Amino acid sequence: IEKYRKDFVDKLNISEQEIQDYYKNNKNEFSIPEVDASHILVSTLDKEKKPVNDAEKEKLKEKADKVFTELENGADFEELAKRYSDDKATGKNGGGLGYFTKDSKNAEFTKHVFNLEKGKTSNVFETNYGYHIVRVNDKKNKQLSFEDSRSMIRNKIIDEKFLNHLNSLEKNADIKK
Repeated sequence: IEKYRKDFVDKLNISEQEIQDYYKNNKNEFSIPEVDASHILVSTLDKEKKPVNDAEKEKLKEKADKVFTELENGADFEELAKRYSDDKATGKNGGGLGYFTKDSKNAEFTKHVFNLEKGKTSNVFETNYGYHIVRVNDKKNKQLSFEDSRSMIRNKIIDEKFLNHLNSLEKNADIKK
């Protein structure tokens, strides 16, 4: 089957116009969800980036819960991030992470973040970095350019044509049982 497909593809001629038309007619297939979020991290890693012991971890969980309670009582997210976040790079700026995609951060982290609605703040959740509290500032879809989508489009057209070819072979086959 693979050899047959390869022979089919080798004989296939896909024009530049065909690729451009596919992109124009299916632009929504070439957009990636992005989130702009801020976070407060209470790290459960020591200075050597190794997990702390269970007793220390329990104290850190209590700290994260305390920060969350302050948020629920109306405290400013950015001020709490500056005061409590162990992520020094973002904490000093109020916890801002900027826009990112699901693939650009830790999967445990993005699973929680991408499930939040715009303007919402998460409960305390844990990843292998520590305890997080996240606020989603904005959500949008980033449109991939035609150039970034070109090889994906070519493969989609090939798959579509090959499937149509196989369907036509089956439809026109004279099969006797």
